[in-house]
Order: sequence, then C-alpha cells, then structure tokens
Amino acid sequence: MQDNKDPGLRVTGVYSAADAGMMFSQDRVKFSCGGLMSEDRLYSVQLSGTQVKVTIASAPKPLVFSYKDGKIEGPGAMDVAGRVQTGSPVATNGIGYKSVPQRKLIDSSDVSNYPQDKVHFEGGQFYVDQQITTMQQTQTAHYEIPSEPKTVRYNIGVVSATAKTAKIADIATTVLGSEGSKSQNTAPGLRMNGTCAAQGGLKIEFRADSATIECGEARNSEGYAVVPESGRLVVKFQNGAALFILTLQPNGTLAGSGSVEVNGRIVTGHNGNEILYAQRNERCSLGTLAPNK
Repeated sequence: MQDNKDPGLRVTGVYSAADAGMMFSQDRVKFSCGGLMSEDRLYSVQLSGTQVKVTIASAPKPLVFSYKDGKIEGPGAMDVAGRVQTGSPVATNGIGYKSVPQRKLIDSSDVSNYPQDKVHFEGGQFYVDQQITTMQQTQTAHYEIPSEPKTVRYNIGVVSATAKTAKIADIATTVLGSEGSKSQNTAPGLRMNGTCAAQGGLKIEFRADSATIECGEARNSEGYAVVPESGRLVVKFQNGAALFILTLQPNGTLAGSGSVEVNGRIVTGHNGNEILYAQRNERCSLGTLAPNK
C-alpha cells in the first residue's frame, strides 16, 4: 500500500466508539470495526463548503464518513471487508541488521535542517549524527497472527475523539527557535498536509501538529488549527503573538490578505562549543498560496 502524499486536508487523532476505532496519521488511518483486525488503510478528506467528508478505502466499496464538530459520523450499516484472527500469534526466528549512529559531514548552511543536539563542530567542520544500517547480523523474533478474510455488516454511528496524536515537531521547534509547548497542536481535529507557497515568497510546510513558516531567510515552526468560521474553513496560525488566518478554497489553495512577519533565526557560526544563532525577521505578503505537488 502506497501512502497518500497528496497535499490537502487531513484528520489527526484517535477516534473510537463501541467496537470501532480509527487512528489517523497524515498519510493513512489504522482502522478496525466489528471484530475485524486493525489494519492500515488509505483515506482522503474532501471539502464542500464547510461540509467535510472522510473516505476510507474498503471493499466492496469505500467507507464515507462526515466530519462534524470534532466527531466522525458514519452513514449507518455498511459492509466492511477485512481479516479476523484465527489463532494465537506464531513466533518465527530470523536475521536482522543493526542500526548504529555514525557521523555525516554537512555544510554550515544545512545546520538548521538538523536537531541542534545532533550537530557537532570539530576540526572546522560540521557533523551530524545519523542512523545507518550495517551488515552486522542479529537474531530477531517475528510474531505473526494467523488470520482469514471476513466481511462484516456493521453499523458505524458517531465516533468521538478519544486521544491526541503523538508530538512530531520537537525537532523543528528546537532548530527553528519556537517554544515547543506553544508551537505544537496535538489535539484531535482537522489538519493540512504538504507545502503551499505564494508568489510573494511565503512558504508553509504542514505537519500533523505544526507548520514551518518560511519568509526569506526567516523560518519558524508554529502551531495551527483548521476550523469552521463564518461558513468556511480557515487555517489559524499562532505565529508568536501575531495570529494570522488563511481561508481554504475549494481548489485546495489558501487565501489571505495583507502581510505577515515571520520571526525566526539563522545559523551565524560557532564558538567552538556550540552553534550560534541570530534572530531574523522577514515580512511577506499573503495572497494565494498554492499547494506544491
């Protein structure tokens, strides 16, 4: 199964009710219902006005839900194909390979792209720790659950959010200088995926819990939320103390007016023990930001 990397709307969080569960990531959902085993499935989110539909891949036909007021609502009884467990997990031994940290030489201009605690400066060069797979073999144990295909008739009603997503923006907030506690939105809800850019130089890269806002040389990682407002869906960015809003258009673009100041930082050098940063503020016009595919 190939992940859904298309830009656009996404859902985040864990949703559950009775014998149904959905755990969303940016590119897939882990889905189960009616006694079927949990499995990864592709999903997509479509917008019509402020009506949001979530479509999950399934047989004999896709499962279509409505997203409303922070909940996922099913259409009622539907046939869902999947697999059911038929026995206890079976262990098999195999051969694996160790991953060990090694250092990679990087250019000074790339320092800000890596976590600060992974970057080192020695002998006039910048290095970064990285995990690589070696050819050193190790014994591994793999557990496989016996299963068989089954189609169940299940009535999926209202499925409420029951848990947050995992934090994935710690690296970005550390490198770019934001306060992590303020720049991550891990609450269940609607999100965006992909990168959008405007002709005025503003670029936004979306993740499940935050977005990197880039204007000129200034970059910063900030929290955002996708919420209905006045009959439309808008994307609200914290951006320090200066909130700014973009409107999601039916064609997938984001539209705004005026300009935004991005307060970020850049690498300026080192003092032998640590990397030095300088504050960098840039202002870009908003306008229309189109998704990069």
